[in-house]
Amino acid sequence: MHEAATQYKVLTNEEQISKVKGAIHVLNRIFPLLFEEKELFIRCMWREQALFNSQINAVTMMEAISLLLFKEGFTIMQLPDGTNPQHFGIDENLVWRNGISVPAALNHSNYQYDKNRIDLLRLVITILSQPLYYAPDEYLLVLNPFSTYFSNKRSKNCKNLFVSLINVICSYDVSGYGVPYLSAIDQGGEQETLVTLAIHLLLILIEYKPPS
Repeated sequence: MHEAATQYKVLTNEEQISKVKGAIHVLNRIFPLLFEEKELFIRCMWREQALFNSQINAVTMMEAISLLLFKEGFTIMQLPDGTNPQHFGIDENLVWRNGISVPAALNHSNYQYDKNRIDLLRLVITILSQPLYYAPDEYLLVLNPFSTYFSNKRSKNCKNLFVSLINVICSYDVSGYGVPYLSAIDQGGEQETLVTLAIHLLLILIEYKPPS
């Protein structure tokens, strides 16, 4: 997953995309189990891995997720040649919808990547749920490094993520076609799911307060 996020500008190979999706689904499944076993979690995620160039898996994973959230061919459309994405600012070429700070987002009318966005938002929410596994006396005292990373303006695509979440929420047409219970017969239902997850993640990030 990290290789696909960092080594390729555009994801076009179906096999490669399938592997990334598989990795996202596996992480979504195993993180609640890891949170239950603190020692195993620390050993797997926060200790240097000698077999993998001494990388720290948690840091590698967070960097991969932050890049995949705005990866050409996976969560956004391919950008015109010569376009230089801005990962530390607000880039109208990367943001998912028009709205605040971005009056003309390149991806505004592009819904084909919503499923991948949904999978990634679910993964981020799962990762940020770590405090649910703290003991009551630890809850407000233990730093959550995942929440700290995704709410840090110095992290890649942090600003693009916040603006995308807000604009996805604000641009959603709640009335749809004026048909009651349309979501019950909507074959995709992905826009509503994306908006719901965007609200959840935005609230989690806004409410996060690192212990002093």
